[in-house]
Amino acid sequence: PLLSICIPTYNRARYLKDALDSIIKQINENNKDKVEICISDNASEDNTEELIKEYQKKSPIPIIYHRNKKNMGADYNYLKVVEIANGEYCWLLGSDDIIEDGGIDTVLSEIEKNKDVDIFTFDRYIYSKNLNNKHTKEVDEPKTRKLGKDYIFNNKIECLKYSSGNWGYISVIVVNRKKWLSVKGYEKWIGSAYVHVYIIYSLIKQGSKVKFINKHLVGWRSDNDSFLHELGEYRRFKIDINYVYIAEDVFGKDSEEYKIVKDMLINRSGFWGRITGAKFKGLSYKFYVNAFKDLFPIYKDHPKFWLWYVPLMIIPSFVYRFIRFIIKGKW
Repeated sequence: PLLSICIPTYNRARYLKDALDSIIKQINENNKDKVEICISDNASEDNTEELIKEYQKKSPIPIIYHRNKKNMGADYNYLKVVEIANGEYCWLLGSDDIIEDGGIDTVLSEIEKNKDVDIFTFDRYIYSKNLNNKHTKEVDEPKTRKLGKDYIFNNKIECLKYSSGNWGYISVIVVNRKKWLSVKGYEKWIGSAYVHVYIIYSLIKQGSKVKFINKHLVGWRSDNDSFLHELGEYRRFKIDINYVYIAEDVFGKDSEEYKIVKDMLINRSGFWGRITGAKFKGLSYKFYVNAFKDLFPIYKDHPKFWLWYVPLMIIPSFVYRFIRFIIKGKW
C-alpha cells in the first residue's frame, strides 16, 4: 500500500473505536488498495484486543495488529507500529484522535504528487474530550498556520522556524517509512516519549523535504493527556524539556537550529502553563525546585527565564487562586 495509518495504543479502547470509524468511513473503491491500518498495542488491560478483532472482520482494508507481551513504553510502541507497517508512507495517529473527513484522500493525493517529499505535516482541529465541540483556537498558535497556504520548506532553518513546535504531536506526521527506518542513534531517547522527534529532526538535518498541507486533517481530543495521567505533573514537564535536549543532540549546542527549538519552547504558553497549573493544584515546593534545576542549565542566559519563569515559581499558590477567584469567582 501507499499509506499505512499507524496507531500506537494502550488502554484506549473507548477512544480507539472513534479513530477506526473515522478511517473506515473514508475508504472507497478508489483508495481501498492504497491504505492499511497498523496497530501496536502496549499490552492493554482493557478490551482493546477484542475490539480490534471485531474491526478486522468488518474492515474493507487490512488491519495489522501487534500486541506487546508487556508495556514497553510509548517510544517503543511508536517504533514498533512503523516496523510492522508495509506502506510507503506512515501516518502516525494517536489512538484517541480522529482523521477528518477527506483527510485520507488529501494525504494520498499529496504523496502521489510529491514523491520527493519525505515528511508531510498539517493542521488540526481541537475537540472536547467527548468530540462534541470543535474549534481551531489554540493557546499556542502553530506557526505553520500563519503560512496560510501549502508550502514546501526551502531549507532546514526555515522549516524549524515554522514547524519546530509541531513534531511533539504525532498525529500531524506523515513520513516516508524507509527514511524513518534509516535513522540511527535514537536508542538513547527511548523513554523520553519523544523518540519520534529525534527521528524527524534527524531527517530534517539530513535534508529531507518537508511539506506543510494547509488543511485541518486530524482532530485532537483535548483534556486527555495520557502522559500527564500516567506520569504526574513533574515527569510530564520533563518530557517537554527533552524536546530541547533532543535538538541539542541532533543539531549541536552551538547551532542555529538548536537556538530556534530552545526559543520555541520557552515562549510556549503551554510550557510555562505547566508551572501555573501546578500552582493551582497546590503542588509542593519540590516541583518548583526541580523545575528550576532542569531549566537553569538551558535558560540561565535567557531573559524570559528570570523575568517570567522564576517569578511564576516564586509567587505563592494562594495568589494564583485569589486572582482566579477575582476573575472567575472560583477558588
